[in-house]
Amino acid sequence: MPVLTLDMARSAPGAMDFAQLSAGFTHYQRVGPAHGNPVVLVHGLTTPCFAWDSTVGALVDAGHRVLRFDLYGRGLSERPHIQGGLADYVRQLKEISADWPCFDLVAWSWGCGVAAAFAVEFPEKVKRIVLLAPGGLGEGYQSTFRLLKIPLLGELFAATLGSVGLLRDVDKCFVQPEKFAWYKRRFREQLAWDGYDRLFLATMRHCPARLAPTYAALAEHSFPVDVLWGTADQKVPWTLQEEFVRLVPRAELHPIEGAGHAAQVEHPAKFNHVLLSLLGQESRLSLPIGP
Repeated sequence: MPVLTLDMARSAPGAMDFAQLSAGFTHYQRVGPAHGNPVVLVHGLTTPCFAWDSTVGALVDAGHRVLRFDLYGRGLSERPHIQGGLADYVRQLKEISADWPCFDLVAWSWGCGVAAAFAVEFPEKVKRIVLLAPGGLGEGYQSTFRLLKIPLLGELFAATLGSVGLLRDVDKCFVQPEKFAWYKRRFREQLAWDGYDRLFLATMRHCPARLAPTYAALAEHSFPVDVLWGTADQKVPWTLQEEFVRLVPRAELHPIEGAGHAAQVEHPAKFNHVLLSLLGQESRLSLPIGP
């Protein structure tokens, strides 16, 4: 399996821009009017930043300046030899957004843990945090975390069943996965490069299985906290919103009816409508409220 070099990444289909950060090169996009309200998007544990394709367009059309990027080991970002804990990804987020003094922070799934940890460490940089289906709640993946933490057994699992399991997990993002075969094809592209399994395993081993304490720390700060959640989410069930509200009582909850885990992909019009209203500006495009 080839090692992803910067030259290879630059020549890959759909490649955007690249920045050399302290741990390695990072694939990113910055788009929108130069003086628009800055918004940073953080993707989840396994899917790179193409998951925000529909979100970026709506934000830019509404006049926002948008930054999205691939976390280390995902998409077209480098696969460095790092511990892979929350601190590594918080540092990556800090470095890629360094020239923006303050911004709205939007994150999805496990990426909500990265965003929350960043917001707690650098609250002066966050105007508002918006979390979509925040991962790391409940007990759903505790057994998987424990298995992957076992030396050698974790490596064996990642090498033999990892990709199959990840692709099966992609289907759980949607209520009707058969309609999103293109999403799985794009997801699979990143698996062609050496290091994806290694960084995924490192993250599972060095990040806390439960992110509840990270989310609870948000309650100590004054920036608004909004939580969007698909009511048909199979991966991070809607019922876990009760736990989140206990952790952050002032959080505003926004259900997205009928949406699964990847609401921003499955129901982009619904998701964008709520997000744009939270960020204070409706899109100039007339987005219908529907599937």
